[in-house]
Amino acid sequence: MSLFKRAGKMAIGGGADVAKLEARIAELEAECQQSDAAIQRIEKVCLAAAAGDLEARLIDIPEDGPGAQSMHALNHLLDMTDAFMREARGTLKAASEGRYYRRFMRRGMLGSFGDGAVDIDNARAEMARMEEASQAQREDMAKRFETQLSSAITNLLDLSETMENTARRMFDEASQALEKTVAVSAAAEETSSNAR
Repeated sequence: MSLFKRAGKMAIGGGADVAKLEARIAELEAECQQSDAAIQRIEKVCLAAAAGDLEARLIDIPEDGPGAQSMHALNHLLDMTDAFMREARGTLKAASEGRYYRRFMRRGMLGSFGDGAVDIDNARAEMARMEEASQAQREDMAKRFETQLSSAITNLLDLSETMENTARRMFDEASQALEKTVAVSAAAEETSSNAR
């Protein structure tokens, strides 16, 4: 039965009904004040959370007062959001430090929170895979560089040995030519002295 119908029935009954009506109006006004106070408390915590304070909570919530269920729901939402943010921060910080084994703890993460947790964990795993691939590529490049460097050193050693052999052969040939020149010079001197 609506408030107006009840008020109309009470007014028909006389003065006693007026007192009941006034009492009911006082009850409703008190409930409105409690609801306004609850809304103001909820608004204060929502504004704090919107400003980045995910630790703001509603405390001293009446058991079954106006807005009690909404207050508990808001606290739960903030708990879920805070837990998600802490886990995301921890997982991503560890990944940025190369500690890819640190997974997102998904227990209790429902709906979009759970989807976000899966996305972050997949990104962490992809970062680990990319780091491993990059490491393998660096190792492969280092091995190729080592092989090329070793080949270049071997070629230089072979070239050095060839140059040493050529220089030795040229030295030997020059020595033989010098010996022949000395012998020819000595023979020419002897012939010249015999001719005098």
